[in-house]
Amino acid sequence: MSLVLQVEGLVFAPDLSQVLMLEKAKPVQLQGLWTFPGGHVEAGESPLDAIRREVMEECGIWVQDWVLLEEIQGLAGPLFVFYATSTKLADARTCTIEPVKVWNPSTLADHAALLAPHVLRWAQEAQAKLS
Repeated sequence: MSLVLQVEGLVFAPDLSQVLMLEKAKPVQLQGLWTFPGGHVEAGESPLDAIRREVMEECGIWVQDWVLLEEIQGLAGPLFVFYATSTKLADARTCTIEPVKVWNPSTLADHAALLAPHVLRWAQEAQAKLS
């Protein structure tokens, strides 16, 4: 089995009052849960270029400046978790079969049953770094 590099990105409004999320259609383990945009790193692509592409493909906005939050072992290989801020969250839209929504980070814990297991921790860690 070959390793698959993956990326996931947290995009916050500059004042940290909003975070971009999408409802996963796959993999099965995350189906129906809300998480952050992301996907696979394509051949010849860096993780940084991959998160830029994935957010554009899934949410319709370009986010240039990303910071690596952490690298962990994902379901199929290394997962690079990035965070950024953007003034373009109001322009985000559903571009795939996975619905896109802007959430208030302060209410994420109230909806924990709807979230992928890592969402709360990553949101808190990224917000702390951006504060």
